[in-house]
Amino acid sequence: ELVGEAFFEIAKNPKKPFIVNADGIQTRVLGTSFNIKTGKEVSVSLVEGSVEVTSSTSSDTIQLQPKEQLIFQKSEHRFYKNIFDKDAPYAWKDGIIYFQKASVNEVANKLENHYGVKFSIKDENAHKGTLVHRCDTKKISLEKVLENISTVMDYQFLIQADGSYSIEIKD
Repeated sequence: ELVGEAFFEIAKNPKKPFIVNADGIQTRVLGTSFNIKTGKEVSVSLVEGSVEVTSSTSSDTIQLQPKEQLIFQKSEHRFYKNIFDKDAPYAWKDGIIYFQKASVNEVANKLENHYGVKFSIKDENAHKGTLVHRCDTKKISLEKVLENISTVMDYQFLIQADGSYSIEIKD
């Protein structure tokens, strides 16, 4: 059972199948490396080998090939399949954060999850645009990540007395 996100490297053994259950999605491993992430949606991203994915709400089985990502939209009970770019779905394990057309909410959520720091958004509806950015958090500090994001976006990060950050429109 999985809640959250995990990266797996599994040796092939047909006598002992490895199965991951995550929010009603079952991934049967056929010898592979892959990433699973739960949240508003469930995603399975195959790096190498193969996996079979099924849903508790459907009898369909979907087999993935390397570089394919299957996303299950829980609200719609639908699967979407796409090709992922580089190491984006599993780069987190190496300290890399990807922002792919990320809204200010997605930016705040990813930073909170990675750094364990709270972010609050002032006037959420005033924030325009999306962020496309890659950060290597092993090489640069949180402060430098925030500075880099502020350079290309219409918002800034202000540290609060309690150590949290507020995200506000630039003056």
